[in-house]
Amino acid sequence: MSVQTHTFSGESAPGDFSAYESTRRPRTDEGVFYVAEKTQQESVSQLIEVSEKYSEARIDRNGSQLHRYRLEFSDGVKLNANMYKPARPINKTLVVQTPAWSTGSRGHNQATQRKLAYAGYSSLLVGHVGEERDTARQEIASFISDPNRTVDELRAISLEKQSHHMLQAAEYFTNILDLNTSEINVFGESRGAMTGLGILACAQSYGISVRKAMLVAPCFETGIGKEVMREVASQIPLELINMVRTIGKVSFQRLIRYPSTINISPKSFVYEAAHASTLFNGDAGRFVKDIPQLQDIMILAFDNDLAGQRSRWRRAFSEFPNVVIQSAPGAHISGIVDRRTVALTEDYLAGTARKLRSVR
Repeated sequence: MSVQTHTFSGESAPGDFSAYESTRRPRTDEGVFYVAEKTQQESVSQLIEVSEKYSEARIDRNGSQLHRYRLEFSDGVKLNANMYKPARPINKTLVVQTPAWSTGSRGHNQATQRKLAYAGYSSLLVGHVGEERDTARQEIASFISDPNRTVDELRAISLEKQSHHMLQAAEYFTNILDLNTSEINVFGESRGAMTGLGILACAQSYGISVRKAMLVAPCFETGIGKEVMREVASQIPLELINMVRTIGKVSFQRLIRYPSTINISPKSFVYEAAHASTLFNGDAGRFVKDIPQLQDIMILAFDNDLAGQRSRWRRAFSEFPNVVIQSAPGAHISGIVDRRTVALTEDYLAGTARKLRSVR
């Protein structure tokens, strides 16, 4: 299911957005690209507008470029997006990802994208509902004039809808950046990994195949019950112990970067609370039945991550021959921020992940 056809015009090189035109509606405002006409809300919303936030990309010391975007969908949802382009790409397959619960597009998540770019991978990080914000004055005025917009955004919070938003964003960026339009890689941590399962279940409806999916610490294969609640409660001391161990191994430069990872605005708190139901209701596990049987997946499950439910994921994927449930030391948060996690991701995407098993 394709939102629209993307084309280039003129003689500009791929990635030069001044040359882009939508076949449905051309560019009209500076920095804004209208992708499709607004339509009445459908079961699957459409990507209708993409605008670049800054006139210039951020260029890292090795030449990788970070572009920040604002995406608008027909269901009223606005999402932010980071597009990281490597200076020396090793292939044309885009890595698609979304942040973990309560985190945003900066800090740890941006650093992960940067590391993937250094390794030669183009990556698209699509934020989640509630993260993209206007100024406080604009937000208040918008709520007073159109309170239904907030209601629509809250209704749009689900792993499945986020998966569709991300696949439409992937369609858009692979077309305008001359990347592989029929194949992507998927990467995600915690909620990002759970959304990744949704992408695996929905990708074929967009004519997209997933080459590899690296899912780090997906949680709650089944919905919350008494047993799962006990697991979550017992997770807290394990996290504290493992975080103390991890902090001792983290450089000062990385430590000062982590606070910007967390969404701390009042609006974000409200929206993050609204995200809880789709994380705890077992949606992630229900995606498994719609994932292609031969899909190549690595699930990284940490030894002290009880919420990760490693044994349940093993059972859910027991009939999938190309799914590897990889064990690793650490708890949920400490394992995610471990720099070896990104290193394993790079090796998995390159097809050399087995070499790291003895290291982890």
